[in-house]
Amino acid sequence: MSFDFTISSGIHQEILKHCQASLPNEACGFLARDIHTQEQHFHPIGNDAASPRFFSMNPKEQLRAERAMEETGQQLEAIVHSHPLSEAFPSRTDLKQAHWPESDELIHPGIPWLIISLEDPDKPSMRVFLMKGDNHPDDIEEGKVVGLE
Repeated sequence: MSFDFTISSGIHQEILKHCQASLPNEACGFLARDIHTQEQHFHPIGNDAASPRFFSMNPKEQLRAERAMEETGQQLEAIVHSHPLSEAFPSRTDLKQAHWPESDELIHPGIPWLIISLEDPDKPSMRVFLMKGDNHPDDIEEGKVVGLE
């Protein structure tokens, strides 16, 4: 693991609650940080795909979250989504969604993906990954989620 990703326990609980409420489907949203206070904010976004295997952010809710972040001085810190049926590791679909269509160019370069597994509902797990330029599973860097105490 080559980078630490800090998340507050309150935000961790907020994200888990959103993921559990979205079952049996994947949940998604943005994690942002106030550029002045460094306080984290979670922006839940509906999954228009309504699928347990992939997500498609509701465009209106995504735009609303982006505007709220811009208006309140927040910076995107992570793309958040859940895996209800599998481990917290980027799937091939995740890799594809991280890139512009028909391209190896990332949509949000340098922004980690925070993935929550609900494969074992009694023991949800959270892992963080940084997608690199190539659309390939070997080009993923795993970080360490810290600060959950």
